[in-house]
Formats: sequence, structure tokens, C-alpha cells
Amino acid sequence: MRSVPLLLVVLLLVGCGGGLGADSQVFVVDSDGGHAHQLTRSEGHGSLSWSPDGRKLAYISSTSDVARIEIADLRGKLDQVVVRLRGSFLTSAAWSPDGRRFAFTTMKESREVTGTLETVSADGSDRKRVTTFPIVRVLPAGPVWSPDGRKIAFARPVPFGATDQPRIVVADRPTRPLARGAPAAEWDPRWSPDGRRILFVREPKEDGPVALATLSGTGGVPRTLLSGLPEVEADWSPDGRSLAYISVGDDQRYHLYITDLAGNVRRLTGEVQTCSPRWSPDGSRIAFATYDGAIRTIAPDGSQQEKVTRVNGAQIDELAWSPDGDNIAFLASHPPSD
Repeated sequence: MRSVPLLLVVLLLVGCGGGLGADSQVFVVDSDGGHAHQLTRSEGHGSLSWSPDGRKLAYISSTSDVARIEIADLRGKLDQVVVRLRGSFLTSAAWSPDGRRFAFTTMKESREVTGTLETVSADGSDRKRVTTFPIVRVLPAGPVWSPDGRKIAFARPVPFGATDQPRIVVADRPTRPLARGAPAAEWDPRWSPDGRRILFVREPKEDGPVALATLSGTGGVPRTLLSGLPEVEADWSPDGRSLAYISVGDDQRYHLYITDLAGNVRRLTGEVQTCSPRWSPDGSRIAFATYDGAIRTIAPDGSQQEKVTRVNGAQIDELAWSPDGDNIAFLASHPPSD
């Protein structure tokens, strides 16, 4: 994934209002299939995050002047507004594993574009700013909680050479990159299920091919798993032994792949949307999106591909399994035609 123009990010977050248009709306569907229930019908939405018990869903909701972290039940009834901002944009939010706090990032444009990493209690109290940083590229940066809830990883600009490039850091050392060795742009951190490693995307040369790499959660030299990829979005298997990922094949189309940690790759299915795949909590299924607006699942061996639901002509922007595996939340929009 390449960096995104700031104005486009603002438009994606704000949306246009209405039922299902150019703005992303939140849906929930039973993971065994059926009609998707639309939870939201106005504004722009993003950054899906389930409560640990799977009974509530948090997301970012944005208008032209207000951004909020909201919590709703599975019928779409608003339960709590956790954070409300004016004059800044919420770019990502994540519910802690114990359900007590959120970590979130913001973006504000003035003379320069700046970001913050902050935390807040789930009831909206005890808001704390962890760090402030400039934003030079808009990329999937986190924050992401470690499985034990003790650390928060995210990507932020750190000076090297003549430029500032995003590097993976943890919240208690927000200016010290975890990766040692040759510097590279880094983004999209994802903790391994055991909390020992972080999976991330690495770009040795700006706008060049990218790699999937892992890194100790305490820092060290990155280990490259796959390299030479035009783009990639990946997810850990629940046992930490495999990765499902979306990337461009030799036919210049996006496909779903699986790889073990030794780099043994197998293509699972044909053309898909660029939405990152997601493993079910029990590891038996991988959810992904197709270009006809369908959510499908497939077994890790490539068998038993099944349609879960379809939103005709929709672009699927994000997928999130509930912790119990009973539901899949997703974002869908109808992009404007050219």
C-alpha cells in the first residue's frame, strides 16, 4: 500500500451522508452466512474494533467538523461516545484486550500536519496523550495492543538520512525504533498471537517494492519473510504459524495467499479486493472480500470456499471477526463512478 494524499484521507473519513454511498458504513453479518445488518446510515466510518466479549462494536464516525469514537450494540443502538474531537481527525482506534481502554491516533492540519497517540478509558474518562509527532506519509500505522495489553505498537516518523520516515515503535519508547540495521520505512504493525513478535510491512526504498517482515517485540534486526511485493496486507493465523495476505500476482491482479514463516507460499483463490484478509478466531476459516461486493470465507488449505453475504457493487474496506467467531463486521461503500 502506497501513501495516501491527506485530502483523500479527510474525504474518506468524513463521507457524504446517506444510506450507502461514497462514505463507508458499518455492517455485521453472521459468520455462517445470511443478510448483513447495516448498523450505520450516515457520516463516514472506519477502524472497527470488537469488545472482548463480542457484544459491542466500536468504530470511528466522522463529519466535516466532528470526529468520534462510538460504541454500539449489534443492532446499531449507540451505547457510548468515547471521544469527541473538533478540528482534528481520528485516524485509528483500538480496544484494549481487557476492554478497559482505547488507544487512538489523531491527525490535525495547520502549518504542518501533526499526529498524536492517546489513550482513554472505555467510558470516556482519563484521556491521556502519549506522544505527538509530524505526519509525512499517511499509511496504516496502528495503534495495536499486544495480546497481554501491556504494550502499544504504532508507526511514526523518525529521522534518518535527509528525511523522516515511519518506523515501528512502542508507546513507552515513542522515539526509538524497534528495528535495528539498515533503515527503511515501516508500517502496519501486527502483534503475533503470543505477543513475542510484530509483523509489519517494510519498504527499503521509497515507492519501491515492499516486504513482509517480523521483529521481536523488544526490538532487534528484522527478519524478512517475503520481499519484492508491489503491495501487501497480511494477518497472523491464531496459532502464529502462518500468514494470510493479499498481494498482486503475475497477472497484475490481487489474490489471496497463505505462507508459513519459512516463506512457503500458496495461492488460495483468484481475484479479490484489496481489503486485508482476516483469520477466524479458531483458525479454521479466512475471510476476504471479492470485487462483486461479497464477503467470502475459505479454509486454510484452499477448500470449502463459501459466500457469507454480498452488498451489490460495494467496495469492502475492512473486515473484523468477533472474538467468539459468530459474527463478521465490515465496512462497505459505493465508490463514485469515474
